[in-house]
Amino acid sequence: METAEMGKVVVSIKLENFVDAENANRGLISPTEIRRAEADDAVVDTGAYGMLLPKRMVEQLGLRRLRTQPTSTLGGRVIVGVYSAVRFTIMDRDGICDVAEIPDEFQPIIGQIPLEMLDLVVDCKRQQVTGNPAHGGAWIMEML
Repeated sequence: METAEMGKVVVSIKLENFVDAENANRGLISPTEIRRAEADDAVVDTGAYGMLLPKRMVEQLGLRRLRTQPTSTLGGRVIVGVYSAVRFTIMDRDGICDVAEIPDEFQPIIGQIPLEMLDLVVDCKRQQVTGNPAHGGAWIMEML
């Protein structure tokens, strides 16, 4: 039996402040005023729940703190800041979600919920993210 070496799966992600994007859609600000960020090294972690962004990216995007929340981590329980929504794009698929802040020494982390929103799955053998093979790779929204 062949043994596959498991490794880190990373993706490119584009982010924009969702409130800015909506204000631009309403004509309240110019589209050039939308605060944006990108990363080519966002770690995909299906054990994580949502989207975690380093403090520097939260600040670059100008996100508003919504609340603090106790969170379970491998290192134990910590309190994290939860921030206003971003529109995120991975592989030409986009979604909207709130984010939690992590220290700057970490890369952005994409958890299971954002992956499910975009109908993406992790191919561990190839160490990549792909469209859900159950849907032929097409982006399908499951409502059930």
